[in-house]
Order: sequence, then structure tokens, then C-alpha cells
Amino acid sequence: MYLDKVEIHGFKSFGDAVKLSIPQGITGVIGPNGSGKSNVSDAIRWVLGEQSAKSLRGSNMQDIIFAGTEKRKSLGYAEVALTIKNPDQAVPIAYTEIVVKRRVYRSGESEYFINGSTCRLKDVQELFMDTGIGKDGYSIIGQGQIDRVLSSKPEERRTLFEEAAGIYKYKVRRQEAERKLEKQRDNLVRIQDIILEIEGRLEPLSIEAKKTTQFLKLKERLKEVDINIFIFEIECIEKEIAALNELITSIELQIKDAQEEENALKKRQEKSKQKKDALYTNIETLISEISNLEKQQEKRQSQITINEEKIINIETLLGQVVEDQKAQVLDHQNKKERLSLLETKRTALEIEHASKMTIIEQEETRVNALIKALSDLEGTIDSSKEELHQKMREIDF
Repeated sequence: MYLDKVEIHGFKSFGDAVKLSIPQGITGVIGPNGSGKSNVSDAIRWVLGEQSAKSLRGSNMQDIIFAGTEKRKSLGYAEVALTIKNPDQAVPIAYTEIVVKRRVYRSGESEYFINGSTCRLKDVQELFMDTGIGKDGYSIIGQGQIDRVLSSKPEERRTLFEEAAGIYKYKVRRQEAERKLEKQRDNLVRIQDIILEIEGRLEPLSIEAKKTTQFLKLKERLKEVDINIFIFEIECIEKEIAALNELITSIELQIKDAQEEENALKKRQEKSKQKKDALYTNIETLISEISNLEKQQEKRQSQITINEEKIINIETLLGQVVEDQKAQVLDHQNKKERLSLLETKRTALEIEHASKMTIIEQEETRVNALIKALSDLEGTIDSSKEELHQKMREIDF
């Protein structure tokens, strides 16, 4: 068995994926201080199950993930894969090549893989137990650890020698078996206590069992009685349901008759509404005609007023003519030299008077006609109002 290669990506200073091929024989990693030599051994210890961040020179597991630089972004996870050749079956597994991988995310989640299959940390530790490979195995000894081994306590050195001798795995298994045996002893003691407690309760439980048996019998009898009562209640309910069904049928017939009567009433109401709408339309027409007649009456009354004013003006003019005639008669004696002129004027005035009298007679005839038309219009309005009142009475009726 020997280490074949190490693949590192995102672990500490390894921002890029790095593949280190390890040839057989003595292999060394050299370089100046700060070049990352210790990060290689830390990566191997970490993939083998190291859980202490301080041992990896960090405060927590997120510190081992590549944090980035001024020119590169940080990564979200760190991953290390360790490939071990196993041609001599030194590791008890049916593979000649073993690939152990560990991955950690910034969220704190961690994953382990053996040959691509997800596994537990315990599976990795048991795989390399007694092979010298492990986070605390003698195959990985860091700087200053030799002195720590030599100056450590005998118990600590014994663990290292047991690992080298190949008996550490059996010791761990023995300790695990002893812990299981101790746990089973505690379980036996607890079972004995339970048995003693149950034995003390057997007699009261026997009495309770008899009571329970009697209770079950009474419960079965009560169940029969409840069933009989339930059947009787069902029969009564069925009779009530039958009576209710008959009542429902009768009510449905009554509802059907009521609906038919309601439909007939709705039809009558619809006809009444149509008649009412027609009456309202006629009333509106009559009102419009009355309004037009009233406007015509007002117009004719205005014309009559104008004609009356004209008659008054003509009468005033005739009065002035009479006064002028009287003045002319009085002046006839004093102004004989103007007699011929006045006679001519008189003749003209008489002609004008006759013409105006003709106009007056025509206006009087027109006024009489207008008065007669107004009288006829008033008669029409009265008859329209009477018809309107008759329609309103029909509507109210």
C-alpha cells in the first residue's frame, strides 16, 4: 500500500486545482518559509478526518477555504482527494485503488466520499485503522511532533505503538464492545426494576382484570340496548319522514298553484303597465298640445294688444283732425283769403279720414275674428282639459 496522488482544490492557499503525484520511495516537499509546504500535510490530515481547526492553524473550518486575493475571488468550498494504491490488500477492502475525498462548504456542511460513494467520518477512520494512516497516525508526523512523542506520557506513547503494531483497531473494538455491554447491563438492571414493579401490581391488576371483564360484558349489553333503541328511533324517524314527504308533496302542489297564479298576475300587471305607459304618452302629447295652444293664445293676445294700441293711436289722430277742423272753421271767418287752400286741405283730410275709417273697420273685423278664434281656442283648451281629467281618472282607476 502506498500514497499515489493528492488532489487539492480551494484548500487554504490552493486557489487552483492542484494534482500532486507521489512516486514510490522517499518523497519530500521543499520550499522557503510561507510557500505552503505545511498546507500539503494539513490537507492530508484534513481529508483523513481531522476535526480540530486549531490543529489546521485556523479558528474554524471555514478558514481552510480559499479566501481570495486582490485579483481573485474567494471560493465557496474546499476539497481534497487522496488516492492510495492497495495492491497488497493492506487495507481490508476489495479495491486495489482507494480514493478518499472530503469537501466542506462555507455554510458549514461537510461531506466524505470513499471511491465516489458518500460515507461517514467513522467509515474513513475504520478503513485506515491499524494501517498507520490517519490524522493521528505515525505515518504523518509534523514539525515538533517527534519531541512531543518522546516527552509524552507512557499512555500516549502506548497508543502510537499499538497503532504501529496493528492492535489499535481491536482495542477500539473492545472498548466499543465494553461500552455496549455496560449499556446492556444498565438495561438489565432497568428491566429487573420493571419486573419487580410489575410483580407488585399483579394482584391489583387481576382485580382490575375481573372488573374489566364485567365491564366489557355490561358494555356489550349496553351496546345491544343502544342498537335496539337506535333501530326504534330509525323506525320512528322513517314514519316522520314519510309524513313529511306527504306534507312536502302537498306544499309543492300549493306552491305550483301559487306560481301559476303569480304568473297570471304578472301578465295582468304587464298589460296594465303597457296601458298606463300608453296613457302617460297620450297625456304628455295633450300637455304638449295645450302648451302650444297657450303659446298661440299668448301670441294672439299680444297681437290684439298691439291692434288696440293702433286703434287708440288712430282715435287720437282723428281727435286731432276734428280739432284741426274746428280750428279751421274758427279761422274761416278770419282767413277767407286762405279759403281755397283750406278747402283743398279739408277735402284731403276727408279722404284721409275715409281711408282711416276703412282701416278701422278692417281692424275691427280682424279683431272680431281674433276674438272668435280665441273663444274657439278656449273651447278647445277646455275640452282638452276635460279629456285630460278623464284620462287621469282612468289611470287612477
